[in-house]
Formats: sequence, C-alpha cells, structure tokens
Amino acid sequence: VTVPIVGNDEKAKLLVARLTQSMGFETSILGNIKHAHTLEGMANLYFTPYAAGNFDEAFEYYFRKGTAPSGLKKSKVRQAN
Repeated sequence: VTVPIVGNDEKAKLLVARLTQSMGFETSILGNIKHAHTLEGMANLYFTPYAAGNFDEAFEYYFRKGTAPSGLKKSKVRQAN
C-alpha cells in the first residue's frame, strides 16, 4: 500500500514518511498542502466498498512512477490551480 503525503513543511513530510515506512507502508510525497483535498477524496473512495458491506470489492492504492506519453511537452500541460 502506498501512503500519499502532502504538506508545507519539508522536514515534517520526511518524518511522516519515515514513520509510515517503519510500519511497512510505501510512501509518496506529492507536494504541498493544497493537494490535501484530492487525497481526502481518495480516502472517501477507498472506504466506499466497506461502507456498502462489499468487502470483496475492497482495493488498495499503489502509486508507481511512470513516464509521460511521447510527444507531451511541459509547455503544453496547464498548471494546476
């Protein structure tokens, strides 16, 4: 399972990452606190099968680094708001 981490304090993010990894989880530091609302939505989605009693439909998040599609240029990707 990958635990995503966001925040504005770099030292705190690293501390949380080390603590989380010591419990056997993978971590991915994704940026500053403005991304927290996205992670909260992911948490809601994660709990949906449990809330519905569909335990066989449960899933885990695993983040993997990838590469951008060929031909994609940084200048053509809009900045997040």
